[in-house]
Formats: sequence, C-alpha cells, structure tokens
Amino acid sequence: MLAIFKKIMSARDAQTISEFVGYAMNNMQTNMQPAKILSLALMTLKNPDLNINQGRVPADDTWKEDANLDEDGESVFVLDFEKNKEYLHSGLYMD
Repeated sequence: MLAIFKKIMSARDAQTISEFVGYAMNNMQTNMQPAKILSLALMTLKNPDLNINQGRVPADDTWKEDANLDEDGESVFVLDFEKNKEYLHSGLYMD
C-alpha cells in the first residue's frame, strides 16, 4: 500500500488517482461510494506531508508459540486478541 501511495504521490495528478480508484473499485468490496473514495484520494494530493504509520497484526509481544503441537503435529500460536484489538484501535484512531 505504501508503494502505491508513493507512486500516486509522485505522479501528483488527478488522472492517476482516478485510474487507481477505478481499478481499486473493480478489485475490492466496500460500502463507500466511488465518488467519496475519489474525493478522499484527491484530498491526499493537497496534503503531501501526510504522516503514514505502518504496523502489523499480530503486534510484537501479543502472541506466543505454544509448546504443544496440534493433532496434526503443527505448531500452534496463541494470540492475545485483546492486546491486538487495543493496538489496532490506537493505530487507527491515534489515541
């Protein structure tokens, strides 16, 4: 996603953004209308100094490998869902 963002920002034109929105709408499901997505994308052009943070789930220190194997002999990872939920919430809402 960051590479796509950088490519669009380096082009800095509405046509590139419009083409990307059209492509994205044909390859994903969302309840947002294309016009709203395009509007948000065009706002991005006006603010090139956006702060983009990256993360992953499960977050560091929110999972562990269980020493026991499952019935198929495969490793089992135990996730702390509450910590990951808090991590996602704080990253999305910046609190």
